[in-house]
Amino acid sequence: MSFIMSGLNHLSFLPRILMGPSPAKQGSEKSPGSVDGVYYGVFLPPDVPPSVEDNEGTVVFSDKSEALKLVKKYKKARFKAFRTMTDAMQFAMLGPESVSSCPTSPADVGEKPSPFRGPKPQDMVRFRKAIEAGDLDFVKKTVWENPRYLVSSGDTPAIMQEGSRYNALHIGAKACDAAMCAYILQTVGSEQFMLHFYGDTTDTQQRCAVLLDLYLNTPDKALNETPLHFAAKFGAAKVVQVLVAYPQCDRAATNKFHQTAKDVICSRVTGADSGLKEEISAMLDEQFYVPVLRSPDNSVQPVVGKPFSPCSPLEEQCRDVISPVMEVQALAGPMPRQTAELFRRRWKTPPRVPLAQRRPPLLDQDKGWEKVGRELAQEWKVAWKEYWPFLDTYIDLNSPEGLQLLEDYLRKRFKSASEGNDPSLSPSNKSTSLSTAPMNGVTPESPMAELCSALRACRLSSGGGKPPSRHPPPSRQPAHHNGDVRHTEDTIPSHVTSPHLYMEKSCQVFAKRIADGFQLGDGDAEFLWAEMKHLNVLVSSCKSDNRFSQLDFHRLHSRLGQAVAARMDPSDVS
Repeated sequence: MSFIMSGLNHLSFLPRILMGPSPAKQGSEKSPGSVDGVYYGVFLPPDVPPSVEDNEGTVVFSDKSEALKLVKKYKKARFKAFRTMTDAMQFAMLGPESVSSCPTSPADVGEKPSPFRGPKPQDMVRFRKAIEAGDLDFVKKTVWENPRYLVSSGDTPAIMQEGSRYNALHIGAKACDAAMCAYILQTVGSEQFMLHFYGDTTDTQQRCAVLLDLYLNTPDKALNETPLHFAAKFGAAKVVQVLVAYPQCDRAATNKFHQTAKDVICSRVTGADSGLKEEISAMLDEQFYVPVLRSPDNSVQPVVGKPFSPCSPLEEQCRDVISPVMEVQALAGPMPRQTAELFRRRWKTPPRVPLAQRRPPLLDQDKGWEKVGRELAQEWKVAWKEYWPFLDTYIDLNSPEGLQLLEDYLRKRFKSASEGNDPSLSPSNKSTSLSTAPMNGVTPESPMAELCSALRACRLSSGGGKPPSRHPPPSRQPAHHNGDVRHTEDTIPSHVTSPHLYMEKSCQVFAKRIADGFQLGDGDAEFLWAEMKHLNVLVSSCKSDNRFSQLDFHRLHSRLGQAVAARMDPSDVS
């Protein structure tokens, strides 16, 4: 509304604004305050319209003194100098709003400045020498105290050497320090590092990806070479392995002489042996990994998958909707495609050993194939990664990094247990014991004593009375349904006081049936389907009983598979 009233108040002198400065002033000599090409627009407040005698309503002047005279007559009047008549007239009509409403430049709406100051040149030289000397502890401390040592103000790699424009990865690759290069790439690709640098931003993941790509593929100024060129020509095989492990690394990048990293292998190494050249050349080719695929609940047997590479990810087999999802639980690599094929063939068909020493992977449902692959990777000198649920990461526990993670985890658990903050270590959550909790102050017997008591209570005839139960379970039905209660109690013998022991013996019974069926040649699909129906009936009956409420039935099939494999001939299993 104020804007509309301002426009209405100015309509009376709008023709005079369009006429420009006063004609009397245009014909007279220039006053000392006039400047060629400068116009002064005067904005008058909307509640005080200009009088007729004030220069006949003129609010645009070429003389600064005339503009000041008009401004002094009104308390809220404003004036401003402009280079063009159009801008001066716009200011006279709209006032400061016309300037503030204009879109600001990108510099005015720039990002929030970083709280970290750029390091001084002498500090950057000290940091570069620490990278060259391999002082990893100093580098870790420095980059977390001030991330500007690795990231410049423009979200690009910080320059370590001005003349050739080397970044930290160039320096680390030139020094043949694989641990330093791995830490630099891990740090710049870490979202935690970016959050520490910029604070809470919405594009942290994108910043990490861009910065990681710049570190891997930015060439230097002298020969236009990437860090991969540096590692290859200085014969740093471990550095090459670190760099090519990142899919963003461009192996086809060329220098100013149109040479790739593969063309300059060991060109700066005197007397390099052919084995080192072949090793680096194999790394620069497309690398493949051999995985172990498992279902989350072990409902199907794990398999050794086909080799895959980051450029051509693992293709999932076409499965029906009821089949479980297979996940990568371990992988060996990187290695060339031909080596990966041989490794997978050796992994699936291990060398023959005497019958007494055979340990088929089928006997260990949880880590059977991983154990074989771990030993094979150590024999072939191939990197190995394995998923450990308690660490929630893929790591080789035989490596220094894996041992450090395990040590940190155990230290944290020990501290939580000492302070009493770990609920998983409380006595109320310990449900792994086969015996039940004490009832009515009576200490339960051991599983072996329970088994002996059950065997003594066995009867060949069905006419005898049922042996008394030491701890009869409470009735789950009303008192007038005695027949139903008797039927439920007869389903599970009352002398079995441990639900775990009962299910274990049931698994052994089913395992003996299935193993005998396979050995006699009756192990077809119809036979297995009938046995699984019997097992499902047993599980349904147990789930409806309160005595089995603490049991976890998700791994029953896995336990049954182990029991069947243990009863079968190892030669048939392999």
